[in-house]
Amino acid sequence: MKICSLCQQEYENPEIRFCGSDGQTLVEQANPGMQSKQQSAAAGRIAAPFSASLAMSFFAHDFGEKTNWYLANGGDPPSGSTNVLCQPNVKVNTIKLAYNLLAIAFWNLRENNLIRFTPGAKQGFIFKSTLVIIELNRANQTTIPGLEFDLLEIIKQSAPGVTVQKVVQQFLGEHSYYPHERVFQRLTQWMIHLGYGQPDTSKKSFFKILNGANMDFELIPDCQRIAGSQQAAQIIHSKWLKFQNEQSEVFNLLYKAVKREVEANTFYSGD
Repeated sequence: MKICSLCQQEYENPEIRFCGSDGQTLVEQANPGMQSKQQSAAAGRIAAPFSASLAMSFFAHDFGEKTNWYLANGGDPPSGSTNVLCQPNVKVNTIKLAYNLLAIAFWNLRENNLIRFTPGAKQGFIFKSTLVIIELNRANQTTIPGLEFDLLEIIKQSAPGVTVQKVVQQFLGEHSYYPHERVFQRLTQWMIHLGYGQPDTSKKSFFKILNGANMDFELIPDCQRIAGSQQAAQIIHSKWLKFQNEQSEVFNLLYKAVKREVEANTFYSGD
C-alpha cells in the first residue's frame, strides 16, 4: 500500500509512483503512529493544484463548448477527431484540442504563479505574430503533473527571456506531419503514470496507424477514477473561462503563439 504524504490518498497498485491529485511522489504507507504525524504535517500545507491539462483531457467536451471544438453525436470534422475519454459517443476536434491543451498548461503555470507572460517583439515576414516572453518564478517550487510539468522543466533549463514559441518548439521536438501527436503521447504517459488507466495493447488496424488525423489516447481509462476528478476539473474550467473573458488579449496572444508554433513544426506533403 502506498500513500501520498500531502493529501493522504492511498493507492493499492504498487506500480503507481505519483499521486493523481497533486503529483507528489508516493511513499510506502507507514505505521499508524507515523501516519498520524504525516496527516498533521499535511494539514498545515497547501495541496498542489490539480493539473489543468489533465482536466481538459478528461472533460474536453466541457472545455470545448465555448470555442466551438466540441462535436456532439460523434461528428467528424475534416481535420479529424478524438474521442473523449470514457465518452465513446463524444468527440472533439483533434488539432484544436492539442492547441488548447498546450495553452491551458501555460495558463495554469501562470495561474499558480510559477511563470509570468510579457509581450515581446513581433516575428514573421508576412504574417507577423507577437512573441510571448516567459519570466520564471524560481521561488515557487509547486509541482503540477501533466503538460505543466513538462513545459516548466523546459522553462527552467532555458535562458532568461525564453518565449512560449520556443518552449513549444522544444516540447514538440523534430518536425513531423502530426506534431500535435506529441501532446497526446505525453498526456497518455502521465495518465498511466498517475493511475488513470492502463496501456491499450490491443492490435490497431494498419490504416488507423497511418491516419494521423485521429489521435485517440492509447490507453484503457479508469473511468471511475476520472469521474472522481470532475469537481476539481469544473473549478479549473470556471477559472479558464474567466481568464478568456476578462483577459482576452492575453489569451489570444497565448493561443496564437501556441498555434503558430505547432503549425511551424508541421511537415506538409504539398498535396
